[in-house]
Amino acid sequence: MPCGSWLKLVASENTEQVWVLEAAPKEKFALVAKIPVGKLPHQMAVSPDGKYVAVGAIEMRFWADLVKVLGLAADDLPVHVDKSEWPRLRKVLTEAIGKYTRDELVARAEGTDACLTPVLSPWEAAQHPHNAARGTFVDIGGVVQPAPAPRFGRTPPETPEPPHEKGADTAEVLSEYGLDGPEIERLKEAGVVS
Repeated sequence: MPCGSWLKLVASENTEQVWVLEAAPKEKFALVAKIPVGKLPHQMAVSPDGKYVAVGAIEMRFWADLVKVLGLAADDLPVHVDKSEWPRLRKVLTEAIGKYTRDELVARAEGTDACLTPVLSPWEAAQHPHNAARGTFVDIGGVVQPAPAPRFGRTPPETPEPPHEKGADTAEVLSEYGLDGPEIERLKEAGVVS
């Protein structure tokens, strides 16, 4: 059972109120720094502008849309689910994708089920309209990073605060360990703490 479903069950058993879990599957990928280049039918390809698109059209209806988006003739292509044809198919797809920039390909695929998506840089991902609308990324102290997830309707997570400046909590922490003001000042003067 997916974690989100389990969390809803636990929450529902402990209260009579309905809980809404807000977590898009792609949000778990907000932290992914490296995406491995896979084998067909899932593939990443570079466009002439040096940017990447991801292709994952497996089912026939998705494959048919991808073929149209790339301007290919379906009758001239090998069967896309036949592993023995993947080297040839990879070459055909690479050549077709190489005719367009990443953004041109994304525009051509807009409104279709071609399973062709842009591979975005972390900065582009944070600014993407879908991610912006969902609040997938937040700015914490000038650093854009993935927002806390999952989000429950009744108890949304708080946005974390930026870390304190170096040394801002030194006196408080050392006093919790039993040091007094003069001892802390001596440590600061000796350069042991800041």
